[in-house]
Amino acid sequence: MSLPPQSPLLAQRIRRGLTLAIRRRARLIFSGGVPAGTAVTEAGQMLEHARNCHAEGLGALRHSPLLEESSASTYENAVRTLALLRQAEPTTRNLYVVTNQFHQLRACATFRRAVNHSLSPQLRIRCVAMPPSRLQSRPSLERSAVPCDRSAAQPVDALELSWVLVREVVALGKYWAVGWI
Repeated sequence: MSLPPQSPLLAQRIRRGLTLAIRRRARLIFSGGVPAGTAVTEAGQMLEHARNCHAEGLGALRHSPLLEESSASTYENAVRTLALLRQAEPTTRNLYVVTNQFHQLRACATFRRAVNHSLSPQLRIRCVAMPPSRLQSRPSLERSAVPCDRSAAQPVDALELSWVLVREVVALGKYWAVGWI
């Protein structure tokens, strides 16, 4: 089965998360369920991208990455990732949430709220935001796979960034309204 190509934003997060896990000698967790229209989880796609593009980095990890593959929202990412972490690494004191800077506010607030309601109050959430890549002046008509050695330099389409920003504003309102942040 062929996996869809990673967006430049997600490829950057994968690379940054792997780098951080190696440097901190930490457990790497990929989180995300099955997106609409696909048969492979986001977590599985991220792991496959890491295997294809960063095999040496994966080999440098102390432990194999964990996969949280059942979440369908940032809230579920937080709750299920914390449960997975509590089971696999119960003495963990710091959890680094790697995301883009548009998603950082909601993701970090959601993870912090989930920690406050979990059985892991000693866990500190640390946020690592990826700055947006340089923008493409025109949308690409063809979506090709992000080259492994240039994922950080791959331009991000301005339309994609606009969609991410609008989505985050709407999601922030929803998360605040339902009490998830």
